Amino acid sequence: MTPLPACETVITTERTILKPLAGSDAAALFAYRSLPAVYRFQTWVPRSIDDARAFILRYAVHPPTDDDDWRQLGIYCRTSEALMGDCGFQILEQRGAEIGYTVAPPRQRQGLGTEVVRGLVGYLFEDRQLARVMARTDPANVASITILEQTGFRREVPGRVTLQTGGEREGDLVFAIQRERWTAQAR
Repeated sequence: MTPLPACETVITTERTILKPLAGSDAAALFAYRSLPAVYRFQTWVPRSIDDARAFILRYAVHPPTDDDDWRQLGIYCRTSEALMGDCGFQILEQRGAEIGYTVAPPRQRQGLGTEVVRGLVGYLFEDRQLARVMARTDPANVASITILEQTGFRREVPGRVTLQTGGEREGDLVFAIQRERWTAQAR
């Protein structure tokens, strides 16, 4: 498999810069990721700023050691450099990847999620030459489903996986897009 990019990975979109989170982002990451409206759709919930700092060190600061290591990027405003959320990807076998994304509540409903997913998927298909990108989302997360559909993802059949989060079992929907579909949409 192709090795993961170094920690310097930077993806730009019209309004954002996607780059590895920094240790100084721990308080801001904790502030939005610890909100019930946010973590109800997440598999990771920080219990403290130290948890957020450890997450950043594990997934953003240290270089990946394996292809299947998750890489976490901050979503920064291009003009102010403020942290507006985070997103990530994990390279999977068979030339594919899984993505995830979280936009802080004050920045939601502004089209940033769609912009970020387009930037991240474009990077994975164009720069990394992957064949398929997938994402999982809670069936109740209508905003995330809308983002995935707007960027060309299709729900897979049977399309539900069971994850363990916070002691509860949930069935997530699975969405995916192939590079051929992505390329056809770009024309």
